[in-house]
Amino acid sequence: MTIRFPSIKTKLMIAIVGTSLIVLVAACTVFITFEVVTFRRNLARSLATRADLVAANSTAALAFQNQQDASRILSAFRSDPRMEAACLYDAQGKVFATYPPHAPAGTFPQHVEIGHRFKNGAFVIFTPVVEDGRRLGTVFLKFNLSALTDRYRAYTLLVVLIVIGSILVAFGLSEWMQKRIAEPLLKLAETARTISRSNDYSLRAQALSEDEIGLLTDSFNTMLDEIQQRDASLRQSEARTRAILESALDSIITIDHEGRILEYNPAAERTFGYHRSDVVGKDMVELLIPRRLREKYQQELQKYFRANQAPLLGKRIELIALRADGAEFPVEASITRIGTGERQIFTGFIRDITERKQAERTTALLAAVVQSSDDAIITKDLNSVILSWNKGAEQIFGYTATEAVGHSILFLTPDERQQEETEMIEKILRGESVEHFDTVRLRKDGTMLDVSVTVSPIRDASGRIIAASNISRDITARVRAEQEIRKLNAELEQRVLQRTAELEVSNKELEAFSYSVSHDLRAPLRAIDGFSQSLLEEYGNKLETEARHQLERVRVGAKRMGTLIDDLLKLSRITCAEMRREQVNLSSIARQVAAELKLSEPERKVTFVIEEGMKVQGDAQLLYVVMDNLLRNSWKYTSKHPTARIEFGSLKQNGARVYFVRDDGAGFDMSHGDLLFAPFQRLHRQTEFEGTGIGLATVQRIVRRHGGRTWAEGAVEKGATFYFTL
Repeated sequence: MTIRFPSIKTKLMIAIVGTSLIVLVAACTVFITFEVVTFRRNLARSLATRADLVAANSTAALAFQNQQDASRILSAFRSDPRMEAACLYDAQGKVFATYPPHAPAGTFPQHVEIGHRFKNGAFVIFTPVVEDGRRLGTVFLKFNLSALTDRYRAYTLLVVLIVIGSILVAFGLSEWMQKRIAEPLLKLAETARTISRSNDYSLRAQALSEDEIGLLTDSFNTMLDEIQQRDASLRQSEARTRAILESALDSIITIDHEGRILEYNPAAERTFGYHRSDVVGKDMVELLIPRRLREKYQQELQKYFRANQAPLLGKRIELIALRADGAEFPVEASITRIGTGERQIFTGFIRDITERKQAERTTALLAAVVQSSDDAIITKDLNSVILSWNKGAEQIFGYTATEAVGHSILFLTPDERQQEETEMIEKILRGESVEHFDTVRLRKDGTMLDVSVTVSPIRDASGRIIAASNISRDITARVRAEQEIRKLNAELEQRVLQRTAELEVSNKELEAFSYSVSHDLRAPLRAIDGFSQSLLEEYGNKLETEARHQLERVRVGAKRMGTLIDDLLKLSRITCAEMRREQVNLSSIARQVAAELKLSEPERKVTFVIEEGMKVQGDAQLLYVVMDNLLRNSWKYTSKHPTARIEFGSLKQNGARVYFVRDDGAGFDMSHGDLLFAPFQRLHRQTEFEGTGIGLATVQRIVRRHGGRTWAEGAVEKGATFYFTL
């Protein structure tokens, strides 16, 4: 028996055919494997995202055990026929809600797992529902992979056809094209493998011949050209769409046939205040329409969803919308429809027209003001030609609008003041305004009219100056009043000079009187005191007790009279002294006086409470006298108490700052309060509290000179409060 080994030709043919088959099968396998792996990965990612969305939207339903809401959430899968089953388990792993609602027993797993897997021609995923770290339940999704199976079959058929075709071609051409076929196929397979790995459709297979393999290579390259063009077009389209959405000034919102938001651009985020992730998949009306209008808008949307009942599609309509913070605002919307049938998509282009509405209202408050104004409001172009003329202008100048509009405004200007108009137009062209320029203008009857003119530039939307607003106010009465005032001022100045001279005479007389009081009264008082002291020293031991007591009373009376004279002179000087206003720190003065009082009687237990930073405008020396008198007054009238509290502070009363000194001392009877600030009037006996009754009168005089007032409140043995303003 003779054994025949395959010839070299046969071996070569087998090698070529085998190599071709291996290369084709490898290329197809790699391509199919990549497609299958990519499809499975994308499917897993997509369904994981959908499961996460269902879990996020189901927290409230599980937390409040609301099966109706849970079923409604799962019912959203009815738009996807590939979703076989969906289920929500509660925290105990029991079925809470299902899709389809009446699925047969055994459709849903009895045990809850976490994760995903491909099983029996379907993709299964379990996702936990968690809120604030607490697990509320689990989402289960089962997705039909029949599409993947169909793709497998198509790829398998394609591979079989390619293999069969390759075998036929290999057997037919192996005798004369074996060397020319193997290399191109390997090159083609390598190119396909590289493209499959990198998804770089810019790569091309090199054509080594012009035969069928070359044609196949060209066809492969042509197919890659089409794929690359489609991929580039798709990417460009997506980029353009995304760029339009992101750069658009108007809000662009896309909804499906059920009113759920599918797309929501950055302008919508700025307009409505919701982030895109907060609204996608949710009902547009429930989020963006005021509650009182939702039913009406739902009805209108249902009309839009019907192909033959959408009269407002493509037209601009005005609506009331709702922001995330609850504020309502007007918008202008235009709605377009994409697609036909039941599952249509609608895109709304929405513009916030709040400013436009305000501008319209302002233009209408403004038109009314112009027409009702008593001032002459005139619009003129840059050549001084009158464009508009209101009723105020008719009343002031006597010309009707028909007579004035279209003429130069110079007919209102006297010849000697024509240059004023030229100068005002030059300022307008520089973008400047003329504010309250007092001048003279001509009325229709030829009389001169005193007016105050304000001229402002008018700009168009681009900011270019196109005209001017000329407002003229009749100031005849004001000018006459100013003339009267100047006349009265002249007379007043003369009277002031006369009165000043009289005051100077009075002040000199008062100074003479003060000197007389100081000199003529003090001399006899000193004599009385001196002789009384001399009698006591020389004859004191010879006098009876009553006589010595009477002499002591004479001396006390003389000293008291001297003190009264001193206080009277002080009061007189305060009334006549010239005031020098400056910033005075009352808090600092109060602390200084308090320190002096404590040094004078260190054994007393008195607490001073002084508010910081009380600064005023006034005469420093006079205000020191005020604080010294008030604080010493409180110091004196708290001396009968073992402990005392004296407070100096301020408060707001009727919008003005009021200062006060408060103590918890002897107080006074409010029925006699009107005597407190009268000179030499006292509410306590000399034996109780010494004094002349001039201190509070001095305070009142100084406060009045500062334009303020004084008053007091108190109760017997419950303290007193003295108030003053500046």
